[in-house]
Amino acid sequence: MEFNHYQVLGVPRNASLDSIKKAYKTLAKKYHPDVNPGSKFYEDHFKKVNAAYAILSDPVKRQQYDVKLYHTEHPPVHRPAQARPTAQQRPRRSAPVQPQASFSIKLGMPSRQTFIVVGVAVLFIAGCYTLFNVMNRRASNNNYELGLESEKSKDYAGAMYYYQQGIEIDKSNYKIHERLANVLIEARPEYKESYAQAAHLYARALNHSEANKDTLLYKLSQCYIQLQEYDRALVALEEIKPNFNDTLLLLKGECYTQNKQWDNAIEVYNRFLDKHPVSDLAFQKAGYVYYKNVDYEKAKEYLNESIIINASNGISHYIRGLVNIANADTAEACQDFHAAYQFDQGKAARALYKYCQTH
Repeated sequence: MEFNHYQVLGVPRNASLDSIKKAYKTLAKKYHPDVNPGSKFYEDHFKKVNAAYAILSDPVKRQQYDVKLYHTEHPPVHRPAQARPTAQQRPRRSAPVQPQASFSIKLGMPSRQTFIVVGVAVLFIAGCYTLFNVMNRRASNNNYELGLESEKSKDYAGAMYYYQQGIEIDKSNYKIHERLANVLIEARPEYKESYAQAAHLYARALNHSEANKDTLLYKLSQCYIQLQEYDRALVALEEIKPNFNDTLLLLKGECYTQNKQWDNAIEVYNRFLDKHPVSDLAFQKAGYVYYKNVDYEKAKEYLNESIIINASNGISHYIRGLVNIANADTAEACQDFHAAYQFDQGKAARALYKYCQTH
């Protein structure tokens, strides 16, 4: 399968010029022949990256390429014109056929030889179809193995190439769908489109295979959370067996929090803490829910526990600072904001500027 220029650079078709330049620099550095001497795959891919950038970085050439790409993917349907017969070609009227006095049609049962011929033909076609599927599955699995090797060496571009080839050869090889989805997120976790594509692949694997169902649902729910589709994430999480993983409760709590279902969020966080009583993350998240629900006393209680367990949890310091601001205790708040900033919590810088210039 030949990839278009957008697929080669790994950018969407509506990508900005800055995104295209950023993708090009990353890929050019990775596939440069000097970095990978003697590798024909890297050399060929480097040429494709350069060719793609030369077109997509030029607005005029890109527009022409987009038009060409559209027409390639949507070829026009040509209907053959019906030629009108000339006067010389027009058939002459034939003489009327005189009706026969009578006629008869004899219908007989197919002979034994006919059954044998038809049976052999059916078996031959079925055999060819089976062989075709077996060969396709074998080629698809070969790409799967190559993709795994690339993935182990952190060559995500190579892994994506092989996995996409494997799916193109055999779309029913759903184990490749899961691997490709994993690589898309691993390679470009900062892009929302990565999670959208991964969610589509996980959903396809789920709809056509019962294998690994709970794991697929778990990964699908994480994609939905990244896409801020919290209701869909909750639906996926509810389908997973409760004993699959305790972190299901944390994911449900995140969805309930984003949907402002405070009671449900507190309930699942407390259930998690019953099983993991020294989880600073769970105390932090529960404290945030109490803060948003304007229960500042409870919020501070949970955040204090989080900081006792892990004093370097900058987010807990930051949220406790917000609670102290709500309680009009600016001095305590600024101490928390300073601690959060020290532990590399970026939001704390704005809080320090806003509340603590005199402290």
